[in-house]
Amino acid sequence: MDDRMLEQELKKIIETSNNNITITDEKGIILYSHPKLWEIYGMEPASYIGTSVYQLEKEGLLTPSINALVLKEKKAMRIMQHTQTGHVVMSTGYPIFNKEGLLVRVISYGQDQTEILQLQEQYEQLQRIVKGYQTEVEDLREKELDYHDMIARSNATKQILKTIHNVAKTDATILLLGPSGVGKSTFARSVHNQSNRKKEPFIEVNCSTIPESLFESEIFGYEPGSLQSKQTRKAGSD
Repeated sequence: MDDRMLEQELKKIIETSNNNITITDEKGIILYSHPKLWEIYGMEPASYIGTSVYQLEKEGLLTPSINALVLKEKKAMRIMQHTQTGHVVMSTGYPIFNKEGLLVRVISYGQDQTEILQLQEQYEQLQRIVKGYQTEVEDLREKELDYHDMIARSNATKQILKTIHNVAKTDATILLLGPSGVGKSTFARSVHNQSNRKKEPFIEVNCSTIPESLFESEIFGYEPGSLQSKQTRKAGSD
C-alpha cells in the first residue's frame, strides 16, 4: 500500500471518528483534523489545514493550544479550553516520537463539555432550590411549634418539641422519663394535642396512687367478667 493510500485512509478515519482528532507536526502545523472540531472554535472547516497552532493562539482562537503545550512539555497533557463561541472544550494531547527519540507528531482530542457543564450547573441550581425549600419547611415547622402552648428557649427543649411534633401523629408508643416536676404531663398533653386523637379526652393517671396488685389491670384493662367477679367478691365480703 503506497503513502497516498495510507494518507487517504488516515483522513477518512479522522473525518468519521466520534472524537475530534487533530494531528500536527513538530512545528505545530496542522496536518489533519476533524472538520467539525473547528466549528466549535468559530473557524471555517477549510481554513485550518496548514495553519500553525501558534498563530491560532495569537489570534485568540486557541486559549491555549493543547498541541503547542505538548510540543513544549514533550509529554501527554490535558487542559480545558474556553472558545470565543462560548464552548468549553476538554483537550488531551499525546506526543509521538521517532526511533531517534525526536518528537515528530502530536495527536490531540477535543471533547465539547459545554452541554455537560450546563447540565451540571442546572443540577447544582436545582440542589440549591431544594435546599432552600428544605430550609423553608424547617422554618414553617419552627413557626408551627410556636402555636402550641409551650414556649422553648433552650436547644434541648426545642429538640424535644421537634421530636414530639414528628411522632405525635403516629401510633408509636411514647415513654417520657424524668424526675418529678420536669413537665412530663405537659409534654404528654402536647403530644395529645398534636395527635390524630386530639378531639378525644386526655386522661391523666397518677400511677403512684395505684396499688401494685391492681396496676396491670388498671393500665392494660380487665379480662371479660373479671370486673364483675371482683365486684361480686367485694359485695359478699361486706
